[in-house]
Amino acid sequence: TPDIVLEAWAQNGVSGGVAVQFYSAYKNDNSYLLDSADAHRDKIAATVILDAVDPSTPAKLRALTKQHGVTGLRLTGNQDSQGQYPWLDSDVAQATWAAADQLGLAVVVMYPPGIPSVAAFSHLTVLARRYPRAKLILDHFGWPAFEGPPDYGLSAAYDALKGPSNIYFKFTTTNLDALTKANVAPEAFLRRAVDAFGADHIMWGSSFGANAPPYAQLVKRIRSAAVTLTPAERRAVLNDTGHAMFARRA
Repeated sequence: TPDIVLEAWAQNGVSGGVAVQFYSAYKNDNSYLLDSADAHRDKIAATVILDAVDPSTPAKLRALTKQHGVTGLRLTGNQDSQGQYPWLDSDVAQATWAAADQLGLAVVVMYPPGIPSVAAFSHLTVLARRYPRAKLILDHFGWPAFEGPPDYGLSAAYDALKGPSNIYFKFTTTNLDALTKANVAPEAFLRRAVDAFGADHIMWGSSFGANAPPYAQLVKRIRSAAVTLTPAERRAVLNDTGHAMFARRA
């Protein structure tokens, strides 16, 4: 509930954050998310999930932005039988992107875990260039296959994402879990990621709610992962980038 989240934030020095629609629980029904964010407008920004291939979605997105101050849209789905992503960049989905671009929203892309490839990321770079006012954010850092130096999982496929200036990355507790499993030091990966993309293009996602540990433990883990960053870089990853992407405008 909002009370649980806000108390956890207060106890751990978090000034505010983004409530992200949880698809597994509520699908595209954003009612609880919006009620919670509306009740705490000074602390909580909302990222909704809508069906990008529903022709009514662009109008819904504009209405939610006007009525509730929504600042983010989360798109998620699977590949189709031809290996394409109709929920992401089909002709009908382009209208949703056009609305997000017009509104200057953050668009969080959460595709299923897989091995990043030039082919997969080409969809994203085309979208980023076509809709430059939208802020395209790869959830879970685009699911890198974590490994040791020198790339730590940021393979050559990621080079394509360095072109458009409006592509950003969310570094999450889910990533930290995967790094631990792969026996890769999180602080080494995050240092490499900041060197590659800049701290102003990376933000922390706690995955709170989807993860069982106490919130204080999630905070401790990301602070530990950020130990190799400069003070300015840490502030960007832990605060400034996310604030720039999602802060309410009014």
